[in-house]
Amino acid sequence: MCSRCSRWRACWRCSSRRCSSAGCGSPHGGGDLASFLWPTYAFAARELRAGGLPLWNPHLYSGAPFIADNQSGVFYPPNVALFLLAPSVTYEALEWLVIGHLWLAGAGMYVCLRALAPSWGAPATDGGLREEIAALFGAVAFMLSDVFVTHQGNLNLVAVAAYLPLVFLCAWRALMSAGVPPQLADVSALMGWRPLPGWRGRRRAARSLAWRRLPGTRR
Repeated sequence: MCSRCSRWRACWRCSSRRCSSAGCGSPHGGGDLASFLWPTYAFAARELRAGGLPLWNPHLYSGAPFIADNQSGVFYPPNVALFLLAPSVTYEALEWLVIGHLWLAGAGMYVCLRALAPSWGAPATDGGLREEIAALFGAVAFMLSDVFVTHQGNLNLVAVAAYLPLVFLCAWRALMSAGVPPQLADVSALMGWRPLPGWRGRRRAARSLAWRRLPGTRR
């Protein structure tokens, strides 16, 4: 809760430069959204509207590669739409991108839970109303979880995390279509889905592949 606003507010108010009180749980100054992504996206939009590709950023240090930076976001479709259609890249536009990805995260989790419910043996009751309510609660819990709330100012992280439920669902369906039993598909998809970088993430991915190759796992 922000001590200045005296209410719970999300990134479109408290994480912006307009509210930086000590009691606010949002990133000071908007986090990466204000200090890094806003000027980065503004430079990309300016270069694209001028008819060129922003291969090089002459304003950073003594010059630095731009498109080669994995956080430039030049080819991400929502960013491209913003760069080419908006008159200018404003801080408020980036805030709306964050909000849009929060909704995407919730919608993706709802679709994922609704699709996986039959595989868990959940009986359809009340015409599926209970399953819809359960999926709705799961979706809200995911879109308001700590990875989104504590990283409101990190649009790139929020954008990637928003797709995780759909990635998990696609991985699970791929395992099922390959003949992997449902229980093993659940375990394998979960092991490969957790977004941890470095050695631990690679170890989980390798473990999930090993699960798929165990004798007797294919029908």
